[in-house]
Amino acid sequence: MNNTNNMKLSIKSIISTSIVSLGLVSTANAAFFSRLAGQAVYDDDLDVTWIADSHLSDGAGLDSDPVGGNPGTTWNSSQDWITALNSNKFLGLDNWRLPTCESTDCSNSELGHLFTTGGISQTTPGLFLNLDDSNFFWTGTEVASDSTRAWIQTTGSSAFDRYKGGTGAFPWPVRSGDVPSEACKVTFDLPSNQWRQISLPCDPGTSNKVSDVFANMPGVYGTDWIMFRYDEASGAYQDVTMAGTLEQSKGYWIIQQSGSNATLSMPQGSTPAATMDCVSSPRGCVETPLSIQASWTMIGYPHYAQGTFGNLSLVTNSSLCAKDLPYRDGCSLSEAESFDISADKLWTYNGSNYVEIKNHSDVLKPWTAYWVGFLSRAGEFGAKGIVTPRVKVANP
Repeated sequence: MNNTNNMKLSIKSIISTSIVSLGLVSTANAAFFSRLAGQAVYDDDLDVTWIADSHLSDGAGLDSDPVGGNPGTTWNSSQDWITALNSNKFLGLDNWRLPTCESTDCSNSELGHLFTTGGISQTTPGLFLNLDDSNFFWTGTEVASDSTRAWIQTTGSSAFDRYKGGTGAFPWPVRSGDVPSEACKVTFDLPSNQWRQISLPCDPGTSNKVSDVFANMPGVYGTDWIMFRYDEASGAYQDVTMAGTLEQSKGYWIIQQSGSNATLSMPQGSTPAATMDCVSSPRGCVETPLSIQASWTMIGYPHYAQGTFGNLSLVTNSSLCAKDLPYRDGCSLSEAESFDISADKLWTYNGSNYVEIKNHSDVLKPWTAYWVGFLSRAGEFGAKGIVTPRVKVANP
């Protein structure tokens, strides 16, 4: 097996040769995924997770009725029941709520989207249980002109308002986002004796040392496997070391020489990327910081499910590509190239050569890192980040 010095020489050869050869010139339909052993369902279009059983409030799956009687008889008792679910951390989660809608006419309703866009009904329940087209379900949205009334909806009709003390409607719990414990189970098979650019698809929290994240890597660090980071300030590659910490937005080089694939996975307790509010993305976004101290920087793709190149944008400190403009989240990479800020493409190493990511539909993959190339005016405009909208997730 090669020793550490041979590994360093190998990576320097790959990168010095391949980067030069890149030739950069400095001039709607919803999909649903089972979660928590079928007890919950993730909607990738709205980025919400539903309790699979639409009539959980009948008592199925509960040790006892937390409010007494039929918890679905009034709006207030439904809210009390949701509060009890959260107090008891039902399915290990404590942010269940009633679905929402826009209060003027209950348009853009989460339930309406489920039934209309998702096609969910009594005859086509998909992953959901106990649906009845004649049932009413409470939303958590009050009628704007009358706080004594709230919106309800069925699978077979439009929403309408009802007195909160009225009976006969049911609570159907939902929560924002995916289930972290399941979302971060995505793995990556690292081939033997091939350098790869990798990144972390979830936030490892305090378990962020190399020894934590790659505890199951075969062999001895520095002899059988090793990791490097690229330091833009010096233009040199640095050994991360077993005690080094990893960042979700950073890219790293890694190689292992066990003779077979090594499966990379995130430590228990890892969570999906934290989000920031973006103008055009109702589900939020993640901004990956850029370093413009060199012509190249390596960024991590910070999601646990694949996205597309066309969703990326670049943010600057100047107003040219500011993220807080009312009509966009920075500039597209095509615009950034026209302003001589960065190239309208990314590159990643696939084990034998570099692959260009440049078409709108080109896939960005979890566990993968990418090179970003800067052009002559990157410093002038203060390029500071690549924005990746929080993606609609595929099955991990």
